[in-house]
Amino acid sequence: MRDRDGRVERHFVILCFAARWLAGTPELNEELDDARWLAPAEIAGLSTTEGLAEIVAAARARLDETP
Repeated sequence: MRDRDGRVERHFVILCFAARWLAGTPELNEELDDARWLAPAEIAGLSTTEGLAEIVAAARARLDETP
């Protein structure tokens, strides 16, 4: 994110992992206060990091390609 003068104000590192859910439920902790399963199309309607919906769609496409 940049300030009014175009200087970097905040920098985020986003790690995106793709996996297949097998079993279990997410465990909340001090770093995770909410967890839910969403269809990739539902992400576009949420307030998230810019570009996240596209990253998730690409990850889903790759998962769909694997046996």
